[in-house]
Amino acid sequence: MKAKLKAALIAFLATGVLGIQSPAYALTPNDIVGTWKIVSYVHEAAGKTEHPLGEHPSGYLVIGGDHRCTQIVVGQGRKPAQDDEGYANLVKSMISYSAPFTYEDHADGLKITLRPDVSWNPAMTGASIIRFVSLEGDRLTVKGPQGPAGAVTVKFERTKQER
Repeated sequence: MKAKLKAALIAFLATGVLGIQSPAYALTPNDIVGTWKIVSYVHEAAGKTEHPLGEHPSGYLVIGGDHRCTQIVVGQGRKPAQDDEGYANLVKSMISYSAPFTYEDHADGLKITLRPDVSWNPAMTGASIIRFVSLEGDRLTVKGPQGPAGAVTVKFERTKQER
């Protein structure tokens, strides 16, 4: 009994005083499998924050155990199109694709490489798209890499299964 107490005390002191921690939890693709509802879509560049799909976009991201993502996200306040300009605006206010993905560990979670085989934007189809994914509880954060035009951060929350 004394030996167990002594070992527990040493472990406690080493963790608290020396800052030694147990290995961090490693995020895996199985942790993010499911249906996710969009919460926000934010673009940051040169110290400015924009919401290109509005403050309250709508849509879902579905991540399958077969390493495929399917997403449809639309901007806030979309109206039915009445003419060619209206249809063009609808296309500009959406993101939709389906893509197999590969992954690797990253400091903040997973580095995902998407390769869409179908997309609302043909320029994305067949391209390699890098995203960094982290998970905190039922909140999924997906970040694009920082580039000359800034970076996008999309936040989702896990949906509750209906029965």
